[in-house]
Amino acid sequence: MKTKTIAMLMLSALLLAMPVAGFGAVYTLTDTTSGVGLGSVYTLDITGSGPSYHISMTVNTINSPAWYIEFWNLKVGDATSASYSSTPSSFWQLTTSSVSLGPNVGQFPQNQRAGGYVAGLAPSLNTLAEVQQGVNLNGLSATWVFDIVSPNLDVDALAFQAGYYSWDARKEEAKFGGRLSQEFAIAEPSTVFLLGSGLLGLVGYGRRKLKK
Repeated sequence: MKTKTIAMLMLSALLLAMPVAGFGAVYTLTDTTSGVGLGSVYTLDITGSGPSYHISMTVNTINSPAWYIEFWNLKVGDATSASYSSTPSSFWQLTTSSVSLGPNVGQFPQNQRAGGYVAGLAPSLNTLAEVQQGVNLNGLSATWVFDIVSPNLDVDALAFQAGYYSWDARKEEAKFGGRLSQEFAIAEPSTVFLLGSGLLGLVGYGRRKLKK
């Protein structure tokens, strides 16, 4: 009986360790590089079983209401498709093809350029009204929810950029204020947590069976 119980525990542990359980993790990033958006906090929640992933990204902004987030780039390793479920405003577009999204945006650092990206961007910044469709740094939060297909999602190197703009009333044009360029840090690896919880439960179950 003991041998049978141990064999069942080993089989259950093996099944728990298999990737069919799916991936889930929450990442955080505090803006320390852009200048105008310093202190804004981005949270990235990723779930999925691969190659399909569901992503929710929330920014908690600082209070600097002259500035707006007008684009972001997320390096995912590769991405063959992407689609929004919800956005802060209807003007946001989603693409998997570009890392240089407009005037004065620039690119990722040289060591981050290779790979695939998902990008959210403003299609046009020609008027004050269009700039104001971005996410205002008004001390509140905003969320993008989207789905991607990424056969080789690189969950350990999620490089990220976001661009901040305001409106120059004298020149009557959008003014680029700064660009965040950092990497997300994992905050809550839920797959590891769930796997560990399951194994602890199995250990407890096995100890009870062996005592009988």
